[in-house]
Amino acid sequence: MVAAAYGQVVAAAVAVIASLSQQLAGLEAALTSAFVAHRDAGIVRSQPGLGLVLAARVVAEFGDDPNRYASARALANRLVGILHGCLGHHQLYDEQLAWPTTTAAAA
Repeated sequence: MVAAAYGQVVAAAVAVIASLSQQLAGLEAALTSAFVAHRDAGIVRSQPGLGLVLAARVVAEFGDDPNRYASARALANRLVGILHGCLGHHQLYDEQLAWPTTTAAAA
């Protein structure tokens, strides 16, 4: 009886893992098609160390507006400053606090 029960547990776990694998494959396909359609995908992917998922994350974090940052220095300082503030105050990231004018304009 115990062996049969373990067999059922294993069979159920295999079914769950198979389903998750299919869903992950679907998500990867959707991510790939959306990312490669982005106008800057080739530029972002040309950066060393950026695979598809990380490159898509970079595009999501940086945003589509090429004028969001006045310069590369303002980009680096702003993002590092936000992280530094979150760590220093032991607070989670809050987009409305980090980018108040951007969030208000989007609303």
